[in-house]
Amino acid sequence: MLRRGFRAKVGLLALALVWSLAGIGAASGAWREELTLSQTVTTGNVDVAFTDVRVVREQGAGSTAVSILPGGKAFAIEMNDVWHGSRAEIAYTVLNQGTIPVVAEPVGLGAEGIEMAVEPPPMLEAGAEGQGTVEVAVTRGLERGAAFETGGVVLDFRQWNR
Repeated sequence: MLRRGFRAKVGLLALALVWSLAGIGAASGAWREELTLSQTVTTGNVDVAFTDVRVVREQGAGSTAVSILPGGKAFAIEMNDVWHGSRAEIAYTVLNQGTIPVVAEPVGLGAEGIEMAVEPPPMLEAGAEGQGTVEVAVTRGLERGAAFETGGVVLDFRQWNR
């Protein structure tokens, strides 16, 4: 009988130990929680627009007119009744409406018979204005009333890294 009581006590003790471990496991599970971190990095945006454009000097025959196109992302140059050697200097102003500093690089200059020299504005901080110039020269002989493609200039604005 002594044996039977001993087994009952050991069994009861084992059962208590199992329940204790289960309780500790449940309590530990209640105290644990997954934490997920997510992160987004934005560098800002580039948004540059022309705010002013004007002809500052003309040389030779003909006339030159300029205008900012809708949206402010481009301007048009129209040269009328020009001949070989006609030139025009155009000044423009751009505004950096973006949130980061930008620099410009001219690409796609002119066409056959038209030379274009572009001086882009210096580095522009966010919210700053800058001035630049475009010089256009007719370098080929033209017949009166001739029409041809004058080409164009694209200013590629990109983020300036300090």
